[in-house]
This record gives sequence, structure tokens and C-alpha cells, in this order.
Amino acid sequence: MLASGFTHQARSSPRMCIRAVSPEHAAAIGGLARRLGARPAGVKTTPGNVVLFGRESSAGLLLRLGAPDAAALWEAWVPPLPADPAGFASFSVANVNRSRQGAARQVAAVREALSRLGDQAPAGLAAAGRLRVEFPDLSLEQLGARHCPPVSKDTIAGRLRRLCAHGQRITASEVAGS
Repeated sequence: MLASGFTHQARSSPRMCIRAVSPEHAAAIGGLARRLGARPAGVKTTPGNVVLFGRESSAGLLLRLGAPDAAALWEAWVPPLPADPAGFASFSVANVNRSRQGAARQVAAVREALSRLGDQAPAGLAAAGRLRVEFPDLSLEQLGARHCPPVSKDTIAGRLRRLCAHGQRITASEVAGS
């Protein structure tokens, strides 16, 4: 056997890796891939003699080598990137996902604080909290624009943070008083 393969999720970019038995074999695999129209993402001749193929070239290489089932498995394993003309799709997708996860955590914390504080929640903080719960997908800037009167995203963020902290203090004092 001259080579074996495996898949690897490097940071946010999935790769198909081919481990060759020697640096010469790795170079030959890279040259063959180039002749077949696939561009190796890199050839590492130290430990393991690995030829790396990125997202785009892996499926094409598998098809040209006569492995359509493996190409279909690769396509199913690797989710497609949304089109981004600037080429920063993975960064923008990661940022959007991180933002949504943060908003979801904040909504849960605000709901908890509002339920614990009830009518004792300060009016300005409660208004910001109700906006966050009512519009969980909006950015802080958009929430600030919906606030009456409109406020900056920093103001909304501060009010939400203070509301959650106030709810946690109430919880801590209840636990200490028990």
C-alpha cells in the first residue's frame, strides 16, 4: 500500500488528508492530483508525509480517481459555505453563530432575572429585558433603536448586564437568607 487517507476538521476548514509512505510518494500524489485538476492545499513531508486537500478539490479528486461513493460521502460530511464575495464566508458564519449563541444565553439569563425580580425590577432595566426577550434575534443596536426613547447599543448592553446582575444578587441573598 502506497498511501492511506483520512478526513480532518482543521479549525473551520475540513480537509482530506492522504498519508504516504515516503516524502517521494507524497510529492508524487501531489503531482498526480495537480494533473487531475485538484490543487493540494499543502504537502507535509515530516511526520507522516501527508498531502492535504481542501474543501473544494477533495470531492473532484475523489471523482477523478474513480471513487464516486467516497465523493458523495465527502459532500455529505462537508457542509457547503454560503456565498460571500469577499471570501470570508467561514469568518462571517462563525461570527453570526457566535452572536446567536450569545443572544440565546442572554435571553435565558434575562428571562431568569425578570422572573426572579418580578415587579421589583427597575423600570429601565425591565424595559430593556422585555425587548431582549421579545426580540431574541435582534442585535443590540437594533434593540436600542426599538427602545422608547431610542438608546445606543452600549446602553442596552449595560442595562441587560445590570438586570442580570441584579437578578443574581436577589438569588444570592435568597440563598444566604435560607
